[in-house]
Amino acid sequence: MNTRADHSEDSSQQRRRPVAKEFWCEGDDGLFSQSWYPICLSSEAKQGEIVGRPFLDGEVIVFRGPDGQAHVFSAFCVHMGANLKEGDVVDNRIRCPYHHWQYDGTGTCVKTGAGDPPPPSARLFEYPSQERWGLIFAFNGEEPLWDLPDFRNVDETRRYEDSELCTAAIKLDYFPEDPARSALPLDPWMVITNPLDFQHFVTVHEMTFRDANPESGIVWSDHFAEFRILSTNRYGTPYNNHQGIYGNNCLYLSGDLDGKWFGFFAAQTIPKPGYSEIYFVAAADRGDGSPEAEEEAAKWADFVIKMEVDFFMQDIPILRSLHFKPGLLTRIDKALSRHIDYLQSQPRAHPGAEFIR
Repeated sequence: MNTRADHSEDSSQQRRRPVAKEFWCEGDDGLFSQSWYPICLSSEAKQGEIVGRPFLDGEVIVFRGPDGQAHVFSAFCVHMGANLKEGDVVDNRIRCPYHHWQYDGTGTCVKTGAGDPPPPSARLFEYPSQERWGLIFAFNGEEPLWDLPDFRNVDETRRYEDSELCTAAIKLDYFPEDPARSALPLDPWMVITNPLDFQHFVTVHEMTFRDANPESGIVWSDHFAEFRILSTNRYGTPYNNHQGIYGNNCLYLSGDLDGKWFGFFAAQTIPKPGYSEIYFVAAADRGDGSPEAEEEAAKWADFVIKMEVDFFMQDIPILRSLHFKPGLLTRIDKALSRHIDYLQSQPRAHPGAEFIR
C-alpha cells in the first residue's frame, strides 16, 4: 500500500505542467505597456470627421485639426460623459452631441452650448501622437520614452527619409471568415516574441539559417532589441534582414530579398485587455521619383505587404489557439527566454485611465 501511494504521489508530481516563469498580462493592476500603438489608418482620419476606436480598457477618438495634424484624445466629454465619436466638427472643433461643448485642437473646451464659460479644467486627455507611413500612432504615457525607428538598409549604412519611400499600410484581419471578430486573443507582447523564437522559423516557415548561432548578434537596449538574420526561405531564395523589436508591440524589419531592398513595420494595438490587433506597413525606395519609378515602388510595396501577410498567416492558426505559458525550453530558446524577461521588464502606465473608461 505504501509503495502504491508513493508511486501515485510521484506520478502526480510528474503530471504537473512545467512553467518556466510567471508573468503579468496587459491590464493587470490597471496598467499597460508604455509603447506606440497604432490607432487607425491615416486614410480613416478625414478632415472634418471624428474617428472612434477602442483602446486599452476604454475608448479614444482621432481628430484631424485645421492644420492637417492628427490628434488622439479621450473619447468622453468631461461634462456628462457623452461619447464624442457621435459628435461632429464645427469651426474645426469637436462638438459634443449632448450639450454641444466644443473642444479645440489641444483638447481644451472653449465653448459650451448653453453659453456658460467652460470650467478651467475642462480638457480631454491627449495622447502623444504621430503620423507615419499611413498610420496614426498614440503613445501610452505622458511623454514618449522612445521614438519610432527610421527605415535603414540592411547593412545600416543608409537611413531613409520618409519622403524617399513609397509605403503601403493595412490592418490585418485575423478572422476573415468571421466579420464580427477582428482581434487575436493574446497580448501584443505574446505575439511579438515570435521574431526571436528561432525554432519556429525552422518548423513553421521552413527557413534555413546560414548562421549557426543567430542569437549571438542580438543587441539589447532599454526599449528595443535588434538582430540580423541570414537565411534562405522555403523557396530557396536568399533572405537577409535586420530586425528590431521596439517596446512590447512593434516589429521593425529591413530586408533584402534576392538582392532587392524593402522595409517592413508591424505594430499591434490593444482594443481591450487580453486582445490585440495588428497593422502592417511596407516601404520601398521611390528611386528618382519619376512616374515609372513611383509605379515600380508601389508595386514592390504591395508585393511586400502580400508576402508578409502570407508569412504571418502561417502562424495564425497556431496563435489563434495559443495558450501562452512558456514551459520547458531548450538551447535554441535562449534568445526567446531572455526576450520574455525583457518584455516583462518594460515600463507600464495608464495616465489616461480616468478619461477613456
